[in-house]
Amino acid sequence: MCIIGSDIIQDFPLIQREIRAIAPEDMHAIIDGLQLFKSVRVINKTELNNLRPVKVLLANETISRELAKQYFSNITVEYLPVFLRWDEQTVPSQKPVQYDAVISEADFDNQIMELAKDASQQSPDWFRQVGAVLVKNGQIIATHHNLRLPSPQAAYAEGDPRNYVPLGTSTHLHNGLHAEQYVIAEAAQKGISLENASLYVTTFPCPDCSAIIAHSGIKKLFFTSGYAMLDGQTTLKQHGVKLIWVKPVTADEKTASSVDEAV
Repeated sequence: MCIIGSDIIQDFPLIQREIRAIAPEDMHAIIDGLQLFKSVRVINKTELNNLRPVKVLLANETISRELAKQYFSNITVEYLPVFLRWDEQTVPSQKPVQYDAVISEADFDNQIMELAKDASQQSPDWFRQVGAVLVKNGQIIATHHNLRLPSPQAAYAEGDPRNYVPLGTSTHLHNGLHAEQYVIAEAAQKGISLENASLYVTTFPCPDCSAIIAHSGIKKLFFTSGYAMLDGQTTLKQHGVKLIWVKPVTADEKTASSVDEAV
């Protein structure tokens, strides 16, 4: 096993800002002490240039890929799915939401989710329309959609800064208010505690909204679509928020229900 030396690390400015960084020599002592490999050594640029292995195993992340491009262009490289740090690939990655093995088909939950969907249709955002409904003790506290600030038509008057941000990345860079943020702010304005409240949202929250929800007192998050980014769902679960997927009602099911009610 080879550990890249300090002279190689200097070629990667981003990694020099890594607060968790351990000096190559110290890492050598740690790994060597674990006795997992027959040989462990710190390698410098000269040695790396002269290295002629049959195959190289690297972590699948930015620095490793750049290292392979510079030094292993004619060598077989296998990238292993090992998480080392947040990078250009992992930050915007979208992961399926691991809800708590709970799928709700309850009439009440579907009715509230329909209200959230109706609210989402009022959003002036051309890219994504999200609706949210806050419920406590069976009563609706607040309902709203994502919107632009300082006015709903701001994007049409001044342009949309999100046009210059890759889709699914930097979700904090926007000049609007997310639906989840709006209903939580409205509850605060009304002086309503959200302890043990439930939030229904059409799309799974972004990392920022997930953090706000986790610290708000909300204990159940109902959603019907979307994906998780960064540590959003981990933060929610660590704060005891149960993630519940509401199974959408199909058009046929709605029709059948209407017929039953008519009969």
